[in-house]
Amino acid sequence: MKAIPISKLEKFMMSQIDETNLVDVNKVYRYLQLTKNYRKLQTLVNKAGVADVVENKHQKYAKPHFALEEMRKIEKELQTIEKSLLDKTPKQTTPQKVRKPLINA
Repeated sequence: MKAIPISKLEKFMMSQIDETNLVDVNKVYRYLQLTKNYRKLQTLVNKAGVADVVENKHQKYAKPHFALEEMRKIEKELQTIEKSLLDKTPKQTTPQKVRKPLINA
């Protein structure tokens, strides 16, 4: 899957928020920075592999790459920021149908 350029992501996110609200603007920039860090870690994992092989004197074993745990933490933070920004955007609601009474009184 091809990654979305950070500049396009920034433009889209800034269009979704009120730019006079500094807290939301800060969230967008924090989101972008976390996305950059996530991509750097992803590149590192892609180059080195998902598992590291550790050798002691008498044993050899594989353990997960250290960056995977950091990527999980960043992913949680990204989801939290997304949720907080999405909760503030106006939701389009469809008008509910008015039910007719079963018995006319």
